[in-house]
Amino acid sequence: MGAVAVLVALVALVVPVGPAQAAPLAVDPNDGPEVVVKSVAPGRLDLFTVGADRALHHRAFRDGRWSGWEDLGGQLASTPAVGSLGPDQFDVFARGTDDMLWHTWISGGAWQPWAKLPGSVAIDTAPSVASWGAGHMEVVARSKADGTVWHTTLGSSGWSTMAQLTPGKVTTAPVVAVCNVNCADVFASYTDGRLYHSYLVSGSWQPWKLLPASTTVASAVSVGSWSTNHYDVFVRGTDNAVWHSWMDTAGAWYNMSSLGGSVNSAPSVTSWAAGRFDVVARGTDNALWHVSHNNGAWQPGSSIGGTLNSAPAVASMGAGRVDVFSTGSRSDVLQATFQNSAWSGPAHAFSRWQSIPVQRYSRSSVMQLAPTNGARVGMVEYSYVDNLGRLRYAQGDPDSTAFTAWSTLSPAADAYTGPPALTQQPDGRLQVAGHKTDGDVGTVTQQDPSIPSWAGWKDAGGWVTSDVTSGTLPDGRIVLFAVDGDGVLFANQQTAVNGGYGIWAAVGSLRVAGAPAVAPSQTGLQLFARDTSGMLRTAGYEVSGSLSDWLNLGASGSTGAPSVVVYPGYRLRLFVRAADGSIATMIQDNGGAWPASWQSTGAFTAAGAPVAILDPVLGRTAVVARGTDNEIYVLWETGQDTSEWGTWGRALNPSDPTFSDPAATDPTVAPVTNASGETWYIVFRNTNDTTRVYERKLSAPAAAAAGTAPSATSRTPFFNGRSMPKPPA
Repeated sequence: MGAVAVLVALVALVVPVGPAQAAPLAVDPNDGPEVVVKSVAPGRLDLFTVGADRALHHRAFRDGRWSGWEDLGGQLASTPAVGSLGPDQFDVFARGTDDMLWHTWISGGAWQPWAKLPGSVAIDTAPSVASWGAGHMEVVARSKADGTVWHTTLGSSGWSTMAQLTPGKVTTAPVVAVCNVNCADVFASYTDGRLYHSYLVSGSWQPWKLLPASTTVASAVSVGSWSTNHYDVFVRGTDNAVWHSWMDTAGAWYNMSSLGGSVNSAPSVTSWAAGRFDVVARGTDNALWHVSHNNGAWQPGSSIGGTLNSAPAVASMGAGRVDVFSTGSRSDVLQATFQNSAWSGPAHAFSRWQSIPVQRYSRSSVMQLAPTNGARVGMVEYSYVDNLGRLRYAQGDPDSTAFTAWSTLSPAADAYTGPPALTQQPDGRLQVAGHKTDGDVGTVTQQDPSIPSWAGWKDAGGWVTSDVTSGTLPDGRIVLFAVDGDGVLFANQQTAVNGGYGIWAAVGSLRVAGAPAVAPSQTGLQLFARDTSGMLRTAGYEVSGSLSDWLNLGASGSTGAPSVVVYPGYRLRLFVRAADGSIATMIQDNGGAWPASWQSTGAFTAAGAPVAILDPVLGRTAVVARGTDNEIYVLWETGQDTSEWGTWGRALNPSDPTFSDPAATDPTVAPVTNASGETWYIVFRNTNDTTRVYERKLSAPAAAAAGTAPSATSRTPFFNGRSMPKPPA
């Protein structure tokens, strides 16, 4: 397979038994993976990892989507080893914090309590497991007391008492592999640093034997097999290259040879076709490196990129697909996927145990759906996350003051934070995306656009620390945006129109201070975000997922999210809360260029970020913000596209100095169409968690009597205020 292989006779070595003292381990503690991946059926993956709480955590990929993490308990001190006797059967083994060998398994769809294996002895490496035949499994680990390999076997009578496999001290974690029924081998390095194996003959383990031309190894071995009675073993040498040996179907081993590379972790191997191997390892540059064997030859190794914090683990859940998992710099899970002859990632897949506090009084999200199923107007959708982390939802009729009762969309076990992102899919259904306090992003979609019924929540992964924003690409697919703890902007596109999501991919190199504001463009989306110095930046995001260079728009020291108004021809106007609390604005010229400086909107100090809208009746821009007195204020442009501004005033009852309607949240604005035509809402919540809705009206002429209906020619805007029913506690 690849390099010239010289068939040699196996060299027998009976390793002498030394005193009861363990030889030192020769492997760096970071050599092994922190995430274990296993595929037991096409289209399925299972991930296992140990959390910061030392418990085992598991999540599964089924039917094209990931489950959430489930906590399987335990107090573990090693990476788990996972065996399987069938598609829905798992046995997991790990070294406990007491150095004993512990075991949990799934039976009848339920995970069983952790238990020590019979006769468990103290071990100082992660265990290894392999299974063959119905009901048979072999587990090995190194004894902490004397450095020999101990094992236990599952047979028809249950688990055997742990016993020494065969005499001889090893200096790497032993690895067990199976290539046929009643055939098993254990691989480890001996005190001379070279690779040996012991194998099973008629139920007895044979003395250790040296693999021919074995190099001095610096990692545990990884074993693959693409057919019965066949092994390929891979190991990192002390020269940091990946070394390889293999056994043919006659049982003969071939000389070890170097595959090159420069890696600092144990390799990991998977096979998805005869003669096909994919081998991955963390390079000395901490990137993911890959080499493959196909069509009888080794292909050149290459870097897949990324920054890995641990050795990668690899599995294939179908022909032509390879999935690699590792951890990133913050212990989040990274995923890289080989499919359709190309790699994607490594990118953040999801967090493991990140905890993010719930934002207090985060902004509500509001939008009107486009009408569907023959309706004249669409319903108005309301959603927010309360101070307990519950994601709330209600629906309103734009032609009345009637609302549905508030419901809690989020599962009871999940807590969310920040404003949800609301987007309508091309099929008319509303999708809600929220940020969970564990760093993941969850999405839920209406079952039918005309009624508030919902399909189950789906986990889109993540490990993000910012709010989530969304936009719709020209092809109809939704893309989610969020920022991780390092300020890196990530995007996750729907894989198909009205479909699920792929993996999170980093976009651009700029470090930003929050999720971007998103506006449509002719070729994709236009993003606006503050960098970590408070400068406002903009970049174009294309359907392909590429991002243009970030353009610096200034506004040093600005705070909060910017607000964007889209004019005909995709010309954009921005509003931002400046460093002194005032609201500043700038607008593109007809050629799309931005001015060199920002314009002040007048003497007003905002307590939060502004929101703006193009008034559909007057064609004038309005900007809304919460003042330092927590009242809601509005400012109008004096005419269409004049860039001249009136005076800031309270949105409701501006002529009554005694009136007060304080907000606990920043406001949201949304365009709305009802039986009377086009209008818009201002929405916020007060400290009692009551949602207030200000609907933009047209005032009656000044001479009209109080209570007179507005004149059709009147053009002085004002607002009517009403309260939505308070949600249940």
